[in-house]
Amino acid sequence: MCRLIGRDELLVDPRFAHPADRKTYREELRAEVEAGLARRTAKEWEEILSDAGVPAARVLSVPDALGLEQLTARGFLHRVAFPDGRDRPLEVLGSAIQVDGEPAGPGLPPPLLGEHTDTVLAELGYGDREIEEMRAKGAV
Repeated sequence: MCRLIGRDELLVDPRFAHPADRKTYREELRAEVEAGLARRTAKEWEEILSDAGVPAARVLSVPDALGLEQLTARGFLHRVAFPDGRDRPLEVLGSAIQVDGEPAGPGLPPPLLGEHTDTVLAELGYGDREIEEMRAKGAV
């Protein structure tokens, strides 16, 4: 990796000669490696390092990750009706599992916030009066 990032001198630096030394001088080593990595973008390094057999991957933002071609190709994203009737679709994640070669998607839109609160509390044994008291106190 040192050669790939243009920091060959790190290979003979006595501070980093042995694993214990690299641990002792961890912060210095990090700064040196980061100086080399600053010369290119994360995407460029991902390709260079991966091509050389060095495990490497960029940390992606959520929008970047959701925009990956792979997710589209696998049918991982699904459009469903907005649960409150808004006149626009809602994009949700499906399952990574495919059934008979087809992506498994949601059958219904997701519930609205709190939509099933009363049902769940009733299943837990709370009565209508107790649920109303919790609601009045702001607990639900």
